[in-house]
This record gives sequence, structure tokens and C-alpha cells, in this order.
Amino acid sequence: MEGAGKRAPKAIVVGGSIAGLSCAHALIGAGWDVTVIEKTMSAPTGSPSGAGLSLEPQAIEVVNRWLGDPSILQDIAFSVATVVHQTYDKEKKAIQMLRRDSSDDFISHRSVHWTDLHSVIRRALPSDVVLWGHRFLSLRTSDGGGSVRVETKNLRTDETVEFEGDLLVAADGSMSAIRQHFLPNHKMRYSGYSAWRGVFDYSDAEKVDAVTGIRRAYPELGNCLYFDYADGNHCVFFQINSDRLNWLWYFNTPESGREGTSVTKKVDEEMIKEMHEEARRIWNPELAELMRQTKAPFINLIYDSDPLPRLVWDNVVLVGDAAHPTTPHASKSTNISGRGRRACRRPWRSTRRCGSPSCRASSCRRGRWGGSSRACPSPTARRSAPTKPPPTSAIGSRSGPFLRTSPSLLPSDFMCISVLARLRNFRSFAYEK
Repeated sequence: MEGAGKRAPKAIVVGGSIAGLSCAHALIGAGWDVTVIEKTMSAPTGSPSGAGLSLEPQAIEVVNRWLGDPSILQDIAFSVATVVHQTYDKEKKAIQMLRRDSSDDFISHRSVHWTDLHSVIRRALPSDVVLWGHRFLSLRTSDGGGSVRVETKNLRTDETVEFEGDLLVAADGSMSAIRQHFLPNHKMRYSGYSAWRGVFDYSDAEKVDAVTGIRRAYPELGNCLYFDYADGNHCVFFQINSDRLNWLWYFNTPESGREGTSVTKKVDEEMIKEMHEEARRIWNPELAELMRQTKAPFINLIYDSDPLPRLVWDNVVLVGDAAHPTTPHASKSTNISGRGRRACRRPWRSTRRCGSPSCRASSCRRGRWGGSSRACPSPTARRSAPTKPPPTSAIGSRSGPFLRTSPSLLPSDFMCISVLARLRNFRSFAYEK
């Protein structure tokens, strides 16, 4: 039979987060043999802590295609049809609404716990695709880009393990070691602010009082994304499943020490205690109490990057935060990692004006969001979270980039991989300034 005995092309994906698993789905769907290499020792569990995120319609459509049953995602995600912007008047001891946007003003989302989304995407893959406990060490490409070898360390045995493939997908995060291999002088840029993050789990009966107070102060939870503003701070708050609430508190702060490649800062009990005290000073009592009762809050250091000069080197391609680190305000990190296929029918074209295929979706096109400027700052400019509650004309959801309509072209990661998967001449898609 024609084609019998032919070897399926082999792809190696470094990074087992949502971007890496998304690429695995796209490649497998195109007939590739895929191995995902991930340094964590095992799959994430249903931990009550962690982080929440929201999914745009295109990402939802593609995830549902992978899962084969839309009810799976519906069961773990909440619809977001309204956005409310508000502030707390300390003197009047009352919440004041600044603006309310309906779904006519932004792309509707579904909010979900990161671990829940990761789990359903992972379980939809063949069980042997992800290799846990393998840390990327180095790579070598053959002359002409015919193959690529990846050296890893098995963290269980300390053995060095080598993999060979036809394509290497770098989904290893915003501090990507593979990006550093090809662009050793590329530097990440600190945004001027960081974020406390937490997930409040109220499945415990002891937290009933806190939930009752929150429902009073935030009556539309479960169908609404809340933005709370204060001087030098703003908070994003929404429900992510039946008994968990996700909050992010952005605050202006100088850059602090970063450990290795992680943008998650370790916090101790003293730091958490100080955060609780500051929350009581800044936020309404109900939100401050919820933060106090949240287990294992953590800090994200917010970094982004100037657009990269290229995303592809022969048969090595950058995706996700490795390709275009974004701030998390508009849920772009996950959604760019899981964008619908039609966004990549004309991959990496018509973007030369900005200097990079990533430009339209990341650094150069962030526009304004939450009163904080995002429009092509200079590399030395120090940006920040809003220094005061912004005027209502500046905070509407429609002022955020790509929130009313989806962009006509995005470097949509696994869809670009899907296109590349059907090509033999990867080099034709390598873009240089």
C-alpha cells in the first residue's frame, strides 16, 4: 500500500504547560509523533491554590475540539458576561462603581482554574506523550536543519537522556533557555510592578462567613469580572469554579531579586502578614478578609519583552511566553497559546512593519488597559500599575487591545505549529529583520 512503512515525523516539545500541550495536540492532529519534555516530576493535581485564567471564544472552540465533548469544559469553567470597575471610598465605607461593561463591549470569556484546564487538555492526549521529570540541558541541530537533538537530565535517575526529532518546539516559558540559546543578548524587561495572586477555596464550611460577605460586596460573581482600583494598586477578581474565587493584586514596586528562570517569587509568613495588613488598609473589608483566608498566596514578578527579531531557526520554533511574553491583564498569555486555527492561515505575514511576528499580539500592540499605558514603551521606560483610580473614559473593557474583536492575525502558537507540521521547508518561515 502506498505510504506503508513510512516513519511519522517526530516533534519534541520542551515545556509541558498549556502552550506545550496545545502544540502537542496540533502536531498529533497533523500526523506527527510527539514527545513533550517537562521538568516537573508529575502532572499537576487539583490543588485548591494556584491561579485562575480566562479563555476567549476561539480558544474555547479549539479546546472543545480536542476534548470531543463541550460539556467537559462547561463543567469546569464559568461564563464572564460582565465587567465591573469600582473603587472603595474609605470615608463613606462604601464601594463606588466607576463603570459597568456588558458583553457587547468585550469578547466574552470563560474563567477556569489553571490546573483544571491543564488537566483536561493533558488527559485528552495519549498517556505516553508527556515525559515528566526531564529537564532540558542543550540542543544541537544538524547542518541544513534536517534534524535536532535535545539533551535532557532525568531528574529521577540523574542520567542524561538524548532525544532526536525533526522539529523542536520551545514552549519553555518567558525565561526560555532555548530562546537564550539563539538570542543570548535578549533581555527581559521588568514592568515596574508585580502581583500577589491567590485562589480562595470555600469548599471548607469554616469559610462561609467570608463567602457571605464577598457575595454581598460582589453580587455578580460567577458571571462577572471585577476590577478594583486604589492608589498605586488594582485588583482583578472573578470566580473560576463552583467553590473557588481567583484574585490578582497588582502593585507598583521596584524590581526585586529573581531566582533562576522563575518569575514566581517565594514568599514567607512575614511577607504574607504584611500583605494582609496592606490589604486591610487599601481594599474593602470583604476583599481584604478573603485575601487573609486564602491559602498559599504567591507573587508574580511581571516581565515582558521587546518583540523578538525572529521566532524560527530552521526546525526550531518558539511558542507561548518563550515567543512573546505578555502581561497577564487581558488573559493573553494562555489565549495566544491556544488560539483558533483560522488565525494562522496566513502565518507570520504582514507584520514586518512592527519588526516581529509577535508584535501585533504582544509588546507593540497592548494599547491601554486599566489606565496603564502599554503602547510601545522604550526599553528604559518604567511602567506601572495605575497610580490612582482612572477616569471612566479610560477604564472601559473596550479600551483593552483585542477585547471587542479578535485580531485578524496572531502568532497563534500551536496553529502556527499546525501549519509548520505540514511543511518540509521550515526555513521558508524563518523571519529576520
